[in-house]
Amino acid sequence: MGRRLIPFLLLGLLLVFHAQLWLG
Repeated sequence: MGRRLIPFLLLGLLLVFHAQLWLG
């Protein structure tokens, strides 16, 4: 059930991490 959500969660985390790096 949650197996399909894991990739999306990882992608979201990566996006947030990149956003924080860009915004500094």
